[in-house]
Amino acid sequence: MIRRLKRVLAADDPRPFRECRDCGTNVETTAVGCPVCGSGEIATYEV
Repeated sequence: MIRRLKRVLAADDPRPFRECRDCGTNVETTAVGCPVCGSGEIATYEV
C-alpha cells in the first residue's frame, strides 16, 4: 500500500513536501520558518 501511495503522489508532484511541525501549515521549499506561527521547526517528507 505504501508503494502504491508513493507512486500516485510522485506522479503528481515529485518535490519534497514540507510542513511546520508546530501548526501543520504547508511551507514553501525556500522558506526558513513557518509563515503562520513563525516556528523554525520544518519537517521535510519525500514521498
